[in-house]
Amino acid sequence: MRLHPHPRGVTLLLVCIASSLWAVPTRAEPILRVRAAARMQLHVSLAGDHPRVEGSLSDDLGAAIAEGEIRVRIDASDGTGSDTRIVRTDAAGSFEIELPPGTQRCAVHASYDGDEFHERSEAVADIDLALADVTLRILLQDGPTLHLEAEPANVEVRADSAVGAEGLHVELGDELGRVLARGATDSHGVFRTLLTPTRAGAAGAGKLTAASAVDARRAAAHVELSILRKLDTHLDLFARWAPGSTDVVLVHGSLLGPQGANDTLAHKAVGVFVDGAHAATLLTDAQGRLAGRLSLGEALERSGHGLAISARFEPDAPWLGASASRPLHLEWPGDTDTNPSWLALPVVLSIAIALWLARRSRPASVDAPPQRASLPGVQAGPPQKRGSPRLSVVMGQVRDATSGLPLTAAEVTLIAANSGLFRVEIDGDGVFRSTPLPPGEYALEISAAGYAGERTSLSIPHTGEASSLRVALVSLRVLALDALDPIVARVLPTRGAARVATARETLGHARRRHLETPALEQLALRIEHTAFAQDTPTPDDIVAISAQAASVTAALDSTPEPAVPPTTPRWER
Repeated sequence: MRLHPHPRGVTLLLVCIASSLWAVPTRAEPILRVRAAARMQLHVSLAGDHPRVEGSLSDDLGAAIAEGEIRVRIDASDGTGSDTRIVRTDAAGSFEIELPPGTQRCAVHASYDGDEFHERSEAVADIDLALADVTLRILLQDGPTLHLEAEPANVEVRADSAVGAEGLHVELGDELGRVLARGATDSHGVFRTLLTPTRAGAAGAGKLTAASAVDARRAAAHVELSILRKLDTHLDLFARWAPGSTDVVLVHGSLLGPQGANDTLAHKAVGVFVDGAHAATLLTDAQGRLAGRLSLGEALERSGHGLAISARFEPDAPWLGASASRPLHLEWPGDTDTNPSWLALPVVLSIAIALWLARRSRPASVDAPPQRASLPGVQAGPPQKRGSPRLSVVMGQVRDATSGLPLTAAEVTLIAANSGLFRVEIDGDGVFRSTPLPPGEYALEISAAGYAGERTSLSIPHTGEASSLRVALVSLRVLALDALDPIVARVLPTRGAARVATARETLGHARRRHLETPALEQLALRIEHTAFAQDTPTPDDIVAISAQAASVTAALDSTPEPAVPPTTPRWER
């Protein structure tokens, strides 16, 4: 028997098969959208007889959201009705709505539905024109980032009002409605509190909220700040040559959180680098420990003398901080057999003695101190080509002015008059890069333990000069030795004396020329202790040494060199 399927059934079967084939890739490829938080603020402005509500819309980093559609609903307090309007933000993220004539009290509800880049946001304001408007701002010492470290974080709530902002009762909270702190604003309209890690909450994205209560003269106010609670990490690395090997290095270390040994980071990937090139990736164990073997044959061929080994941890979560170990310098052990180059040692010593005798026979002169590897201070980079877009990110590198090596432990801070402090992260190469910054004038401060800090000013946005800043910091130990240079030039006027004669050698030459004084002896001993002692010197130490050196130099300039009686040559005695 032959079956003849109905044409209608065949068509239905084909439609089902096509629909199933179309649905498979749709389910297999989900679309993931990551959107930034949006922040909205409202306040009342009185312009003659026409009060209006002014608002602003920005992202979680403070950048304006332009052309955002805002739905504003104004509800009369007496229940007589409501008025809904649609407005758009301008290029600065601002918008305004005039209140209906004769309005005295109302509630304003503004909402922003978000877009493909920003989340939804809303703000509510209870308006009473008989009360003065209050504006609140939340400021953190590290911008929108809250570091979950052992030390409490400084939090400021700043209030502004036309009738003064002193004595406002402020309540600080989080996105879960927990009250973190309470207090009153001071004579400058500022409420300050310390936020400990236990009260700040768990690592991740969140919000801080601040609210001030209504009183007899001022209306209530509310503000929110999107924050990132960040967990800092610490990476240690140790290395040694494998026993009996000249090309294998054994490395081990640990990756910890801010609480140390009780705060391990397990199963995290850590990169190990040799002379800046990636050599291996190691995974931490359950206790946050890492260990491995590095075969360095090619690296030894390129170096030939020694190696710089370091490790870096780059997290996959934004609330986990990156970290880098201190660079380790390993000298190449070389072969165990006698090296023929030792046979050339007598020749090298003979040449060195001959050069030393030749230098002693040259006429006396004074050279300028040797050039440093980098010019101290902050050097701006080249501007962009004309017509290029203006930039809001600050980038650069911090180096030691004497050696030219990167300073990985430097601290970079941007201070804005209206936006507070922004702490900028620095990587293992001394390179720093800020997040996009709000427009305005900023002070850039760079500091490092044991170094003289630098400070400069810059404007945001910029034309590229702040995209490749070159920062060179001078060690305080080097500055202590610098104070000796003018004295060396007067006591030992020999070519190249600066940076060669030590404090003790300078003091010895002063004695032979009968120029020694108690002040010079005290200065020499103080410089030697400051430059070479185990304790890191402070800027106050350098100020005191510089003042003491200037006094000794002035005394040497005003004192004629005493005549030394001629001695009878030994062969004439």
